[in-house]
Amino acid sequence: MSPAQQVILEKAGDAFRASGVVYTDSSSGQTLNATAKKEVILSSGAFKTPQLLMLSGIGPAETLAKAGIQQYVVNDYVGKNLQDHIYFSIIAEADPSISYSSLYHNYSKLQRANREFGKAKGPLTAPIGLSYGFEKLSSEQLDSIGASAITAQNRSDQAHIEYLYETTYFPNLPSPNYSSKEYNASYVSFTAAILAPTSRGTVSVKSSRLSDPPQIDPQYYSTPEDQALALYSFKKLRRTLAKFAEYNFTTGPNSGEVVPGLEIQSDEDILTHIRDTAIPVWHASGTCAMLPRERDGVVDANLKVYGVNRLRVPSRTT
Repeated sequence: MSPAQQVILEKAGDAFRASGVVYTDSSSGQTLNATAKKEVILSSGAFKTPQLLMLSGIGPAETLAKAGIQQYVVNDYVGKNLQDHIYFSIIAEADPSISYSSLYHNYSKLQRANREFGKAKGPLTAPIGLSYGFEKLSSEQLDSIGASAITAQNRSDQAHIEYLYETTYFPNLPSPNYSSKEYNASYVSFTAAILAPTSRGTVSVKSSRLSDPPQIDPQYYSTPEDQALALYSFKKLRRTLAKFAEYNFTTGPNSGEVVPGLEIQSDEDILTHIRDTAIPVWHASGTCAMLPRERDGVVDANLKVYGVNRLRVPSRTT
């Protein structure tokens, strides 16, 4: 694969025209040009697409100037409007009969899982999170928890929270926030994801080189509405865990809860825990919004980049 470094722009009347791309040949390491006969299609995801636009001189004037990039089309909205679904978990120690945790530390079970995976059949090919549901809050409920802005944005008629149940320790990423994990124990996890976030982050560049990763500031849970939904869903997860404990599905004190632990009780502490442990669902989008330019748009209804002919962005960034 030979990565594109930037889009080649040529002056075309009052606008610019994309005529090709600069790329680095993966085998020789040479920097070469590729000419487009019709159009240039830029589809590199929510992070790389705005980075490539900025490296090509399309983006916020201040950002381009700081990075030493020649400005062709100034559009302050390139890289803005970043949004994602994000989730967090309450984790409990569980009866081994309902948990897959032991699979990770039992060689014979791992061998069996690999055999099933190779044949594409069997229970061990199933992903975690097979049990899930969605909750749509009424306008009255949104108002009562302090999330009325969602109704004002005409987003009340949709699912607002996704709940997942995992038969293992999830997320299982290395982190000091999950230090309660013991490798010889069994766990289940209760997870929630906000599906209608109002927080918006940014993607920017710090240099004119593609090799330098883009600067990403997700701004998760930065609005009162997202914080309200996070608190609401966290407390619901705890009530669900308590029900599991009533049927002896979990073990140990405090309904088996090990993360975050019952010492986390105040809204402030809960939000701190959520911010520290939440991870994205990898649904990042919005950084090249399809909107009228005067309303923070980067591409039009035909996915054409404003101010540049023959350049389209057909991806989740819009």
